[in-house]
Amino acid sequence: MKVEYLVVVLLVGIACYQVYVTVRVVGASEYSRAQKNIQVIVIWLVPFLGAGLCHLVLHTTTDRTRPPKSRCR
Repeated sequence: MKVEYLVVVLLVGIACYQVYVTVRVVGASEYSRAQKNIQVIVIWLVPFLGAGLCHLVLHTTTDRTRPPKSRCR
């Protein structure tokens, strides 16, 4: 019983991470629409590793000198 619970928690955690990276990629202004589409496909076709790779690329290409977008307008 504990193993099944652990597997479910692990899968939910991976899915949440993939959703997080997908939202970050779609919201990134650094990429064209085609690049975003390809990255989202990679995120969901290669679970966890695809999300990790896209997250790493997003992290290294994001311009850190500009202030973050304000969510309240």
